[in-house]
Amino acid sequence: MKPKGEVLALVCLLFSTAVFGVDIDYEIEAAKENANKIKNTDVFNAFISFADDSYIENQIGNMLDKDLNPIPIAIKDNIDVRGLANTAGSIALKNNTPSNDAHLITRLKRGGYYVIGKTNLSEWANFRSYESVSGWSSIGGQTQNPFGENRNPCGSSSGSAVAVAAGLVPIAIGTETNGSISCPASVNGVVGIKPTVGLVSRSGIIPISKTQDTAGPMAKTVKQAARVLEYMSGYDPKDRRTSTIPADFNFQFAQNLNGLSLQSKRIGLLSSGSEDSEGNKLLSKATEILGKLGADVIPISETKEYPGEEELFVLLFEFREGINKYLRKANSDLQNLNQLIAFNNEYRDLAMEHFGQEIFIESAETLGQRSKYMRSVELTTKESRNYIDNLLSKYNLNALVGLTRGPAWLINYNGGDEQAIENQRSWGNGGFAAMSGYPHITIPFGLVDGLPVGISFISTAWDDKSIIEMAYAFEQENGFNELHQSPSESETEQRLQKMLSSSRPIDAGKSLWTDELTWMEVRDLIENGYTQVIVPTGGIEQNGPFLSTGKHNVILQAACPEIAKKLGNTLCAPIIKFVPEGNIEPPSGAMLFPGSISLRAETYHMLLDDIASSLKQSGFKNIIFIGDSGGNQKGMEIVAKKLNQRWSGSGVLAHYIPEYYNPGWEETERFTKEVLGVEETSNDGHHDDIWVTAMMMVTDPEQVRHQQRIDAGLASINGVDITPIDETTELGRKMLEFRAEFTADAILKAIQSSKQ
Repeated sequence: MKPKGEVLALVCLLFSTAVFGVDIDYEIEAAKENANKIKNTDVFNAFISFADDSYIENQIGNMLDKDLNPIPIAIKDNIDVRGLANTAGSIALKNNTPSNDAHLITRLKRGGYYVIGKTNLSEWANFRSYESVSGWSSIGGQTQNPFGENRNPCGSSSGSAVAVAAGLVPIAIGTETNGSISCPASVNGVVGIKPTVGLVSRSGIIPISKTQDTAGPMAKTVKQAARVLEYMSGYDPKDRRTSTIPADFNFQFAQNLNGLSLQSKRIGLLSSGSEDSEGNKLLSKATEILGKLGADVIPISETKEYPGEEELFVLLFEFREGINKYLRKANSDLQNLNQLIAFNNEYRDLAMEHFGQEIFIESAETLGQRSKYMRSVELTTKESRNYIDNLLSKYNLNALVGLTRGPAWLINYNGGDEQAIENQRSWGNGGFAAMSGYPHITIPFGLVDGLPVGISFISTAWDDKSIIEMAYAFEQENGFNELHQSPSESETEQRLQKMLSSSRPIDAGKSLWTDELTWMEVRDLIENGYTQVIVPTGGIEQNGPFLSTGKHNVILQAACPEIAKKLGNTLCAPIIKFVPEGNIEPPSGAMLFPGSISLRAETYHMLLDDIASSLKQSGFKNIIFIGDSGGNQKGMEIVAKKLNQRWSGSGVLAHYIPEYYNPGWEETERFTKEVLGVEETSNDGHHDDIWVTAMMMVTDPEQVRHQQRIDAGLASINGVDITPIDETTELGRKMLEFRAEFTADAILKAIQSSKQ
């Protein structure tokens, strides 16, 4: 029996959800107000354009209709978002309004992220001139680094990094060819993930290089960025590179993040790239933190000449082909690179205020040089991958770690970034990761000259999850949260993370019910493979003069653990005791009888959704719905379908198992008659039978009023005597074992079918 307080809490939850539900109008108005607030507080010029009220209203309305919890997100203005101009920062593309979302935007919206606006960027992603100024575009103007007056935000994903750093949005999306996520993330003190090229589709993104381009998330914490990457990633038939994702790739980047991921790992520590004293101090600090977290740190002094000229030619050649292909399909006034060059020349004062377009011109001149291109792309790909892979192999490393780059330089319109950086610290360790297409995550590390610098984790192809987990552990120990939250909040977060990763002080309990286990026991069971959980639904209804109103819940108390044992690696969530039982007012069905409790369908659906989503958050991979009553079935089917649509690509599945109820009951009756030799000979006219009675008695004979029926001379049901308590209980056990075996087979088939 549950404590009264627990029952009261559940009733209150159900009441508040059923009565108040989701106020769609309120959610929409709140989102509009938030968007307007961002417009009015964007003092660092992070955004290039904003979604209007009607656009936001449509997005929010669609998400709430699908029971999603909308989260605002900012998108770099070189990614197609239907109905919003996609300009690459150039006035040449001011009328380029896409008719469709980029593949990654479709995935994000499906996950509950709504686009609040497009962020400014280095025009043409820093690929128009060698003297470009990061964060400046002819449409958006200059984005400012929020940590220093006239400090450059780096690029090209300048606005995305600044929007997160300034607290305007929790999440933004950037793109990278070489450094365009990692650099702005580092100098603006946020997390940036450049995934393995091919993990995220590039269709619908204004291209530079099919070899090196990728999109990636930017956020304040590793967990936030990892969660967004889960939604962004996956196969897209319009981007052949995504077909290279391994079949067994684990997309659950945000699952199982803990402070232990660096234990026993071998980490290659890259030099800062200079003899800078501040850089060396930071490397010493990194060594100390990595060692404290249980990693073996191996200093890497080996360097390799960067094949910059060959890389540049690859980019020049691929840009011409890529931009021409994009523009031919776009809603742009200009259809190819030559027309872009002509436009810039015609509107020179507007388009080229601070720098020219020599890169555009050189790209156009690569026509007819495919042989040189093929040699260059083979060389750059091979050399960059060999450099990283050979280091990992030679020193038996799990990852390479190094300073992402130096702090922000001053904005310079006379010679651009290159000239300004000459007088700055020259750290940098992301070039080979970019050229090779390998994963790279940077996280905030410290301050130099009062400006943020990041630390990078790099590894081989498709090792994204591993470096994210290592970066998370480093992030928690480093505790560098000054940029985003108060010290008191930082200390609380650190204590929480240490608690979450701490060991159990005593042996574990033996129950298979999650609510009878400690949180540590649930955590440890999941980590040891118990990744399946059953969500049993019962009911409270009239069941004749002898059976308690909670008969379905009583049966499930014995049935669920039996099913879990048959499956193995499975736990049982608390029984959902309240389900639709008929109209409440005016009453119908079971609600005509005192003691029955019914939920409206929408309340039941929300309850199932929230419970399943909570279990997903805990780390369960297969969430299994079974119901002991007919009224439960349709709701479970609807919710399971919605969850699987929402969780698409997450690696977590909801399974509705109708076989537990139908034909589970009929098969149990047949088994009882044909195998156990027990058959009813009459019908007493009660909402009761021998199968229900015997299975309830396994849990508690009092729930069928066994002794009272004996005393009254009514200890039978439909012609079957139930007086011998041991015999009737044993009969119930055999029924339950059969039903558990039958249901477990159905569950295994459902899980196997979902993998095909």
